[in-house]
Formats: sequence, structure tokens, C-alpha cells
Amino acid sequence: MNKKLKFASAFLVTTLLVEPVVTLINDNNIILAREKNTINEQIKLKKFLKYNFNLSNKESEDVIKFLEKIKEEGYNSPEARERGKFAILRGIFKVFVRNVDAIPSKTIRRYIDTHGYKIIEAVDYIEETSTAGFTIAFESAGIPYPQARLLAEFVVFFVL
Repeated sequence: MNKKLKFASAFLVTTLLVEPVVTLINDNNIILAREKNTINEQIKLKKFLKYNFNLSNKESEDVIKFLEKIKEEGYNSPEARERGKFAILRGIFKVFVRNVDAIPSKTIRRYIDTHGYKIIEAVDYIEETSTAGFTIAFESAGIPYPQARLLAEFVVFFVL
């Protein structure tokens, strides 16, 4: 009985220790593979920059460092989120312009049909996502105030 107990406890301890060791080895292999992949990507990018933009190795390294900095910091920054929000708004406005017939209000439909691409351009002028902000942006894009105000209220009510 004593031998069976020792064998069972040794088996249990071995089983419990094997999983963390295997996980550690796999994690190290994944990290090494990622580093190797990153190095290969940098080499390809250097070649691309050298042949297409005629950059020296030093200039290529500077570009790569800059891109890595953007990749690390840029994706989660508030500025990136704002750019993403405006990209989504631009897409929504494009859908409105393409599918004007789906909008229930005839007045809004007529305004979007008349000023459709000015509305899409207005995304570049938006400083705040409120009725006043959209009105100012639409006016900056060349839409008259009464129509800009109505379109801004429509966007704030139905989109935001």
C-alpha cells in the first residue's frame, strides 16, 4: 500500500509540474518565432524602402523606428480613437448618400440628394459631435445654415 501511495503521489507531482514547464517552453518558442518574424518583416521593409524610395539604411531604420512607435502608441491613443470615429462617420454619410431613398423624411432626402458629397467632406471639419458641431462643419463644407442645422439634427438624432 505504501508503494502505491508513493507512486500515486509521484505521478501526481510529475503531472502537475509538466504542464507549467511545457507551457513555458511553448511560450518561449512563440516569442522566438515572433522575434524572427519581426526581423524578417524589417528586412523586407528595408528592401522596399531602399528600392522604391531610394532611402539609405540609416533613413530606412529611422522610418522603421517611427512606424514601430506609431504601432505601439498610436493604436490606443485618444487621437487614434477620434480618427476612427470620424472614419466611421464618413462611412455612415457615404451610406446615406448612396441609399438616399431609405431615409424616411422627404426634406432630409432632398437635402442629402442635393448636398450629398458636401456632407461627406464635412467630416474633415467636425470638431465636436453635437448638433452645433455638425452644423458648423456642414456650413464649412458649403451647405446653407437652415439645411445644415436640419441635417445636423438628423445626424445627431439618428446616428449618434
